[in-house]
Amino acid sequence: MTAIAVLHREHIIERVARGEYLASIALSLGLAGKGQAISNALASDPDYTAAKEFGLEAQMAKRE
Repeated sequence: MTAIAVLHREHIIERVARGEYLASIALSLGLAGKGQAISNALASDPDYTAAKEFGLEAQMAKRE
């Protein structure tokens, strides 16, 4: 899994920043589960951390 997260890093980060859930991102990459492996693989990536913050803001904006 780590290889898939690294290979698709930019795409994953963009989607997370838009507020998409890791489970749907994982599913679209052919992975089972809720995206925990993606999260674990990118946990120390500062771009991923920033994308999660933007993603939370995007999710909140959708709910307003």
